[in-house]
Amino acid sequence: FPVTIGMPNRWYTQTTATTSGANVTFTIPLWAKRVSLVFKGASGTSNAAWSVTVGSGSLETSGYLGGISRLTTGIASANWATSALDVSDSTIAIGATLHGKITFELSDPTLFVWNINGLVVDSAAVLNLLHAGTKTLTGQMSTLKVAINAGTFDAGAISVICEG
Repeated sequence: FPVTIGMPNRWYTQTTATTSGANVTFTIPLWAKRVSLVFKGASGTSNAAWSVTVGSGSLETSGYLGGISRLTTGIASANWATSALDVSDSTIAIGATLHGKITFELSDPTLFVWNINGLVVDSAAVLNLLHAGTKTLTGQMSTLKVAINAGTFDAGAISVICEG
């Protein structure tokens, strides 16, 4: 007979249209051990930097350690600004259409250390953005925000998928 050890995985999904506004904020369930941020054709009205911040209670604006590699006809790399996870190493152009996923995995539940990795593609250009890094939070992740630093979102959607 089958034996179940431990709790079965829990899932939570939330999708927000990115057809207006300058940011999207998600509430993350406290049981989450993996949080995937999924871009589904998201785009903006101006050339602007996009960023992701997370937090326990309030958003944290320091301690994002890692970097990004831009793969086009050449390769460029940059460290994240420590105040946020940069979706791109430079501004996202008008007409860019982002698809892909950035995943946060809880690697140390005692110290609230999250490993971050991802691949985001601009389907309107030949552009692949690879992400890798870590973020240590002050407590369990409860909030995630995606922001466009100029202009507004004008198409697509962004989702979070939480697993516990």
